[in-house]
Amino acid sequence: MRASSIFVKSPLRGLQNRLHGVAAVFLFTFSLSLTISPAARSHSWNVDYLWVHWIGFLIWLAGFTFLDRFLIKAIPDRDPILLPMISLLVGWGLLTIFRINIYYGLRQSAWLGLCILILWLILKSPRIVDDLRKFKYLFLTLGILLVGLTIFIGVYPGGLGPQLWLGFVGLFFQPSELLKLLLLIFLSAYLADRLQVTFSFNQLIAPALVLFAIAMAILLVQRDLGTSALFIILFSVTVYLGTGKRRLLLASFLIIFSAGIVGYYLFDVIHLRVDAWINPWLDPSGRSYQIVQSIMAIAAGGVSGRGPGLGSPRVVPVAQSDFLFSAIAEESGLIGTIALVGLLILITYRGLRISIRAKSRYYRILAAGITTFLSVQSILIIGGNLRVLPLTGVTLPFMSYGGSSLFVSMICAGLLLHISDTGGEDPAFLENRNPYFFVLGMTLAGLIAIVITNGWWSVVRSADLLSRTDNPRRGINERYSHRGSILDNQGQPINLSEGQVGSITRSYLYPPLSPVFGFNSAVYGQSGLESSLDGYLRGERGVASSSLWWNHLLYGQPPAGLDIRTSIDMDLQQTADQLMGGKKGAMVLINAETGEVLAMSSLPNIDPNQVETMWTGWMQDPESPLINRATQALYPVGTALTSFLLSLHAREINSLELPERMNKIINGSDQYCSYTPVGMQNWGGAVSAGCPAAFEALSEVTSASEVERMVKSYGFSDLPDFILPQAAALLPISFSNPVSLAFGDNQLNITLLQMVRAAATFSNDGIVPAPLLAIGYENPEGLVYFPRSDTSELKLAGSDQIATMLSSNSFPGWEATGRSNSTQGDFSWFIGGTARGWEGTPLALALVLEDDSPLNARLIGKQVLQSATSP
Repeated sequence: MRASSIFVKSPLRGLQNRLHGVAAVFLFTFSLSLTISPAARSHSWNVDYLWVHWIGFLIWLAGFTFLDRFLIKAIPDRDPILLPMISLLVGWGLLTIFRINIYYGLRQSAWLGLCILILWLILKSPRIVDDLRKFKYLFLTLGILLVGLTIFIGVYPGGLGPQLWLGFVGLFFQPSELLKLLLLIFLSAYLADRLQVTFSFNQLIAPALVLFAIAMAILLVQRDLGTSALFIILFSVTVYLGTGKRRLLLASFLIIFSAGIVGYYLFDVIHLRVDAWINPWLDPSGRSYQIVQSIMAIAAGGVSGRGPGLGSPRVVPVAQSDFLFSAIAEESGLIGTIALVGLLILITYRGLRISIRAKSRYYRILAAGITTFLSVQSILIIGGNLRVLPLTGVTLPFMSYGGSSLFVSMICAGLLLHISDTGGEDPAFLENRNPYFFVLGMTLAGLIAIVITNGWWSVVRSADLLSRTDNPRRGINERYSHRGSILDNQGQPINLSEGQVGSITRSYLYPPLSPVFGFNSAVYGQSGLESSLDGYLRGERGVASSSLWWNHLLYGQPPAGLDIRTSIDMDLQQTADQLMGGKKGAMVLINAETGEVLAMSSLPNIDPNQVETMWTGWMQDPESPLINRATQALYPVGTALTSFLLSLHAREINSLELPERMNKIINGSDQYCSYTPVGMQNWGGAVSAGCPAAFEALSEVTSASEVERMVKSYGFSDLPDFILPQAAALLPISFSNPVSLAFGDNQLNITLLQMVRAAATFSNDGIVPAPLLAIGYENPEGLVYFPRSDTSELKLAGSDQIATMLSSNSFPGWEATGRSNSTQGDFSWFIGGTARGWEGTPLALALVLEDDSPLNARLIGKQVLQSATSP
């Protein structure tokens, strides 16, 4: 029967030289890019250039040029494009290994020289394919014995790991790699011999049971799921191609699935790999670190890649071997990986074409088995890199680091080249070509799925992945590209980057602002404004798209970051921090009209200059120094809510009777005023002192609906549009008993930012302002303002009178103190602000201390306001 037209003889002969030239030009350009990459990364020509990889390139060039010339004469009727494609994969992998680790690159170069010699010896031995058939039992037995030796004297080249190698004087060989090829040779010869006679299904399945037993033995003893699965696949596909019995493919799938389930419950290694595959995000910095970093590397590559030498492939553990694909994806991008997969598709097609045109049944089955071996192993390892499949630990043929893998891959290449030389003979009779089309279709489907998944990570999910705080590439890039500074309202830098390109570090000149301005760490992520405005600070937002594209093209980095101007007044900030020193709590001072945050303190806090050394201790500290208490901590309001209840009755307050005793027993607990005010004879004095009797009396004349409306009107029930992370308020279960909002377990819990925003209404004619911290970013043209949130246009009735009722004798403004004694602990509140008609900047302040010391809260708050209102 004649072969299908897609496999017919092609007029491509004579292309080998030209294709080899194309591969040489590509690898020369790649090598040159690696050499000058330090200059591109450092933005300077005065650097140490990379040269060692040229050794590998020259070995590749000399070796494959020699093979190219030799093949023209020795095997004139060979497949003309197979060797150039393989040589390109080998060289690309070698240079990528050099880029990751020079030591491994030199070792791989030595292996390459040896493997080229072995390939030459194979190519000059015209009867080697037939000789392998004669000694199939001997070679397979030898392979099994070598694998068995690893059980007793196996080693791991890295020191601690699966002992699957045999070592001698510093050289290591993995017998299971060779056993895959020996298995194919055995099966091809076995089937070619047996198919001449009647071949029952039982005879066919018997070797499968033996193979399954061997695979399970390897799995149980060596815990090598990848090799075991590949053995079963190769056996099943080879027998299927030889016999057309598709049921074996289903049987192999069931065997692999069953072995995977058994291994999942018996062996920790397999259990961890499957868990990391199913949901790597549960433990991205632990057991799933490799796969998460692999996906991030692919995302970092995007469409066009970072460029040779400009990515960070070493972030992925074992990148030179198991994760070489992710390294290529990071620096060559989606375009490069499509080219790589395209080469694999071509090799698969050419290999099956060689099989169809083979001059004997043995040659045909062997060529198809070798092609399946190369393509399926490529799909397994690339699929593991992309999280399409669980990690198997197999290598990427021709490309991954490892002498054993390269050795076997080159033997496969030599055998395919021999089989492709038909010598003008007609192809052997082929009864059924459908299995070959089916295997080709399944392989192409797997490789196309790889391209689609690669596009998903590198394009669709790229932005989300690269913005994750556990992406170390962000910090690595910032050693070479200046991050923008965070400035106070006078333009003075507080957080800034210092040092030369290549060793740029982040410095924090005023550590007490760490809860607000945050930190930026390559290891522990980001916080505060460093996180919220990361795009501007990194130079990825606010700059011209052409500048961003050009810098990525030349340097693999964004341009220098933009400076961020904030509303923080450093004089007031330092005053607040000094007065709050030694306390635990928070304080916020804002411009009551514009909402600009002039000072924001949170204690205890950290010194962000020591993030790398103190992180573990901070994480374990019960005082939680890493959170911003002004926006992320919820506090029960207690009697600090009295001022807002008073605003509901400001116009008829003179008609309400003032309680005779200010202290009360509420819910069985003694409740006291925050302090004893001078002149307890009016509502203003009682409310300013946070007296529980005043709160109770106002609650009794306020309906539940009025209280609920008050909570919403002052913004206690929603999150303001603010640039820092916030905790959502904890609303009471019911408003039916208003007094419970300040006492007991039904209290209203809010953030300090919500409190200061509500308090600002008393100094802002009853209007709730929108809080503002980041004003804008600075570019060469000047300050570009960020869009501002709209200030509430709702003027709250009665709130504009509170400033007069709560007026202070200590500064030109108003004040109120409160306390909360609850199951959460004891808290002391102070709120205050400037008086109506104040000619300077209208101010509002809120302060909370995590103890029962309202007098201290009042003293600190008043001193800050005095400092802010003094000339």
